[in-house]
This record gives sequence, structure tokens and C-alpha cells, in this order.
Amino acid sequence: MSHTKLPRIRKSLTQEGTARAIRAVRGAVIGILIARHLGPENFGLYSFAISIVSIAAITLPMGTDQVLMKLLSQKDSDEESLVATSIRIRLCGLGLSLLAVSVFLLISPQSWTV
Repeated sequence: MSHTKLPRIRKSLTQEGTARAIRAVRGAVIGILIARHLGPENFGLYSFAISIVSIAAITLPMGTDQVLMKLLSQKDSDEESLVATSIRIRLCGLGLSLLAVSVFLLISPQSWTV
């Protein structure tokens, strides 16, 4: 690696680190403001809902992005059917996630209404 690239790399890393720090501080400030506005009990419900949505957002793709890219890059692929199948898989995952959350809320001893 040449010495002329080092300042550019250092600048890029500094910018990325600064952007991450700003996002972290912004998230903390917003979280504090929401907590103060909602109060302890309602903020707990809000946090629970955010965690459920986050888990669903992580699990819903189920690797379909990588498989879809691989299959679409092949020469003789049927793009419409591949995309339609990917959408169907995601919708099934969404349905299963909603079913799991619904079952959890039904069997939970606590009332989740505000």
C-alpha cells in the first residue's frame, strides 16, 4: 500500500467514526426524550414493541437476498418467477412472525394495552 493512500483512508475512517458517534448520541437523546414523554410503564411497552419489530426485521429476509442475487445472475434465470417466489417466502415469514407475536401476547399473563 502506498503512502499516498494513507491520508485518504485515515480521513474516511475518521468520517465513518464521527458519523457513528453522532448517530449513537442522537439515538440516546431521542430515547431519553421518548422515555420522559411516555413514562416508565409506557416506555417499557414501547421498547418491547421496538424489540419485536427489530427481531422480525432481522429474521424476515431469511437469506433470500443472497440466493436471489445468485439465481438472478445466472444466464437462463426466470426473473419474474424468482422475484415472485422471494416475495412469497417473505410474506410467509411475516405471517409466521405475526402468528408468533399474537400467540405470545395471548398467552402472556400481562395486559399489553395502554
